[in-house]
Amino acid sequence: MTAASLNRTDSTGLWLNIAALVALVLVGNALIFGLGADGGALPPEQARWVPPGPLVGAIWVVQFALMGAARWLWLRDTHDHGWRAWLPVALAAICLAFPVYTGGLDSPAAGAIGTLGTLVATLAVMLTLGRRSGAAAWALVPLAIWGSYVACVYYLA
Repeated sequence: MTAASLNRTDSTGLWLNIAALVALVLVGNALIFGLGADGGALPPEQARWVPPGPLVGAIWVVQFALMGAARWLWLRDTHDHGWRAWLPVALAAICLAFPVYTGGLDSPAAGAIGTLGTLVATLAVMLTLGRRSGAAAWALVPLAIWGSYVACVYYLA
C-alpha cells in the first residue's frame, strides 16, 4: 500500500484508509501487549468504571477505523494531500503510543496527563480539519467522547 493509494477519493480509498489504521491498531497493540508495555491494573476505584478489556479493544478498533475515515473524508472534501491529510494518522499514532508514554497503568497521574494531552490533540485535529471538512471533524467526535470519559475516570474516580 502506497501513499498514492491512500490518497484515493473513491470508495477504494476509503476502505484502504480504514484498513491501514485498523491494521495499525491491531499490530501496534500486539506489540504493546507482547512487550508488556501495557502496564498493570488500575486502582479498584477507577477499574470499576472501565468496560471489560475486549470491549475496550473493540472501541479502539472502531476509533481507528473512524480516524481512517476522517482522513479519507478530508481528502474527498478538500482534495488537499498536504500535511493536514495526515493529521488523523498522527492522532492514531498518539493514541497507539499512549501505554508507552504514560507507563501503561502503572502511573495514574501519567495516565491522567496523557489522557488530557490526547484529548487536546483530538480537539485540535477536529478544529483543524473542521475548517474545511466538517465530515472529517465529525468522524472524530467519538474519540473526543471516549477521551472525555477516560479523563473523567482518571480524575473523578
